[in-house]
Amino acid sequence: MVRYFMQFVDSSYIESDTPATIDIVSVKQLSDTTAYAVYHKHTPIKDFSDTIEMRKREGRWLAHDPMVKKDNSIQ
Repeated sequence: MVRYFMQFVDSSYIESDTPATIDIVSVKQLSDTTAYAVYHKHTPIKDFSDTIEMRKREGRWLAHDPMVKKDNSIQ
């Protein structure tokens, strides 16, 4: 399936849009384990800003994606 979709990818466009730099603009900590970070992504072709939720897990701050489901069947 990946090979099928790769035929539609313009690799020259992707290469011309690198390297990317990401700057953290601000961080607002809501609790001991939750924070929001505003970041700015700059590439040669475009600029993009967004906010991402961060969660502290096992002592590390990680980006939180509510769409990712945990697989509890592996133990």
